[in-house]
Amino acid sequence: NSPFGREVAAGAISALADARHTPCAAITFTEDQAPHAVARALDSGATVIVTGARYEEDVAVGRAVVDHPHLTLGMVACGVDDVREVFGGALLGWFGPCQWINTPGTPMPLQLNEDVAYPAVQAFAAGCLAEQAIAAAGTCEPDVVWNAARALVTRTFFGDFAVDEQGRQTAHRPVIVRWGSGDGGPHRHPA
Repeated sequence: NSPFGREVAAGAISALADARHTPCAAITFTEDQAPHAVARALDSGATVIVTGARYEEDVAVGRAVVDHPHLTLGMVACGVDDVREVFGGALLGWFGPCQWINTPGTPMPLQLNEDVAYPAVQAFAAGCLAEQAIAAAGTCEPDVVWNAARALVTRTFFGDFAVDEQGRQTAHRPVIVRWGSGDGGPHRHPA
C-alpha cells in the first residue's frame, strides 16, 4: 500500500483491460500479510500473481508462492539479481520489470561486467543525463538545470529519456525479464 504499489497495480490492471481481461483479485497487503494475500489470490482462482511492492514485501510474497509451484509470479523484485540469493532455483519462470539488462550487442559507453546490477547502471545513466542537462542549461543553477532536464528528449545506453512537466519518465520502457536456467544457476533473460 504505497504510491508506487498503487501505480504498478493500476498499470497491471490497465494492461489486463487492454487484453480484455480482468484480475481475479486486487489485494493490498503489508509484508506480514503476504502469506494471507497469496492465499486470497489462490482462493480467487489466480494462476499468476503480480506484485508491485517494496523489495521486502515482494520477497515475502515469493516465500509464500514457493509452496505453490503451479503459480507464476511476476514481481518488481525479479528485476534485480539479488533475488537469486533468496530463491535460487525456485525463481525459474518468475518474471518482472528490469530497467536495464546487459545483453550481447547492447551498445555500451564503457565495459561493464555481465553481473552489474541495473540500479548501478541506472545511476550511471542519471549522471550522463545530468551532464547533458547542465550542458544544455549552460549553468549549474538548479532551476535552470531542472528546466533543461525536462526539455531533454534523448537516448542513453540505458534507453530513451524524456519526462513530463512533473518529471515523470515518459520515454523509457523497462525490459520484462523471466528467470531461466543458465550456467551457474538461474539468470534473468529478456522475456
